Amino acid sequence: MQKIMDSWTKQTGHPLVTAKVEKSSIKLAQERYFFSGRKKDPTTWCIPLSITQEKKSFYHMMEKRTEDIARTGQTILNKNQVGFYRIHYDKILFKEQVQALQEKKLGTLDKIGLIANSYALAEANYTDMEEFLDLLQYLRDETNFTLWADIAGSLGQLQTLFAFHPFAEDLDALTRWAFSNILKKIGWEEKKEEQHTDILLRSTVLSMTGFSKEESVQAEAQKRFQQYIKTKTINQNIRGVVYALAAWTGDAATWEQLKKLHEEAPLQEEKVRILAAMCMFQNKELLQKTLEYSLSPAVRPQDSPVGVARIARNPFGMDLAWKFLQDYWSEYNKRYGSSGHMMGKIIQAVTAGFRTSEKAKEVKAFFKKNSMPHAKRAIEQSLENISINEQFIQSHEKEVQIWLQQWKKDT
Repeated sequence: MQKIMDSWTKQTGHPLVTAKVEKSSIKLAQERYFFSGRKKDPTTWCIPLSITQEKKSFYHMMEKRTEDIARTGQTILNKNQVGFYRIHYDKILFKEQVQALQEKKLGTLDKIGLIANSYALAEANYTDMEEFLDLLQYLRDETNFTLWADIAGSLGQLQTLFAFHPFAEDLDALTRWAFSNILKKIGWEEKKEEQHTDILLRSTVLSMTGFSKEESVQAEAQKRFQQYIKTKTINQNIRGVVYALAAWTGDAATWEQLKKLHEEAPLQEEKVRILAAMCMFQNKELLQKTLEYSLSPAVRPQDSPVGVARIARNPFGMDLAWKFLQDYWSEYNKRYGSSGHMMGKIIQAVTAGFRTSEKAKEVKAFFKKNSMPHAKRAIEQSLENISINEQFIQSHEKEVQIWLQQWKKDT
């Protein structure tokens, strides 16, 4: 028992277990999982590996780098996601997972684990993105919030990293298609029997489809926003989504309406929600106005970073936010320079989303000239993240494009 505990408590990271079919057995191999991709590392764990074959479930204690287990039928590893490790199936075993999914042999936790693992492994270049994309067709009728939150996070990252690429419109179409069934089911109106997770799911679904150009959602959001301007009544659980989508498809008049709402809001929580929405315009002039507004006396200093951080996450505002941070560096330094934690968060929020070595050079050059010792780690993490983003695009751009072309033909 001590040996098992020590392998988990005295070592950093967590394992990736690769499962590969070899004749009548399955070869298991463990290695340390790295978010930035496979590296040589001697770490091994004592892994109580949960295995299900047909209807029989058992544990196998994996202590060596590689081990074999018998293959007696359809195999599912880490049933119900009880273990803290990632699973990488070979092509044969992955097809078995898809078969189990189609035969409704996977519970919700295993569906979440399968979709989360497939994206995480592709993200870290252990496998192709094709597996994650292929799984979407089998999950369109799911209703679990956590499952959809995982899908939303993964698809959202693809949309962000490939914004303005030739196939960006196809990614939007894929997202609308993936979420179409749950959108019809969840709708805009709350039902009496709903749980808290259903309310969260509604916000996720409306946000993902609305920002992916689902015209019905965008039109309804604008309608509800204008009704709110007149009546000041709206379901508070979707207020943030309505604000944000109204901005996304809005104009200068919408910006002024949000500004007025911000000034009149009695609660700071509501002010922050509105300021965040003001960061979601596609028009760069309006985003620039939001950046300037965020440093004005109308916004509390502790809320001001929301402006530059949220606009940096907006594909239309990423470069604007970086330029604004540089142009107003003395003001940000004056306000937050004494707090390494806050400055680090601002720096990461504004720069970590870049995806080219040219931008990394810009970031390095700026902070070489404008030293920020207590935010050194944050700057390093941003530069690392930029490198990961660039590698991600180089690894998956062609693959995603080809997959989307075939998907369009098939649907």
